[in-house]
Amino acid sequence: QGEKYASDTRKEASKPEVSEPEVSICSGEGSFSPPSDIIIDYEKIRKMDKSPLKRVKPYTIKAYEKYMLDDAGNEHYTFLNYISATYGDCRHFTDIGTRYVASSLAAGSNFKTPIWTFDLPTSVERKEAFRGRGEEKWKKVVQAEGVQIKFHNVDLMKVSDEKLKFYLGTWFVMLD
Repeated sequence: QGEKYASDTRKEASKPEVSEPEVSICSGEGSFSPPSDIIIDYEKIRKMDKSPLKRVKPYTIKAYEKYMLDDAGNEHYTFLNYISATYGDCRHFTDIGTRYVASSLAAGSNFKTPIWTFDLPTSVERKEAFRGRGEEKWKKVVQAEGVQIKFHNVDLMKVSDEKLKFYLGTWFVMLD
């Protein structure tokens, strides 16, 4: 089932102790250090296998499917797939600006890195990506595909410093 990350265990810490298997904690959670030296290999990006993006494209709006498969340099989705596949680990990526969920899907296309995506509380654009399914049904289908996306409807400019640090407590934050 993959590793649990520290944010999960914080929620569980307030529960009474129950005899359960030990939870594996992501050792890098809350770390601003990338997993290794990051190298932007343009040739590798241009030659990226697009099958992970093909697998997740049905979970954004139909009009965005073509953009998700467009070449790097025209669109950023192949680059996000490269970052995810090459450097993604159990620490969450933060995507600020959910819109149609396409960037979150591309960043989660390594099928192991949790994605926390943020949009204003009044935003409803992502509902179009659900294509007639409710949010819970959409999330189940996407999770079954292997992508872990957590929606946050919050104005990051209005949260406390402590909350902001918690949300951004990872090495990869994308303003999209």
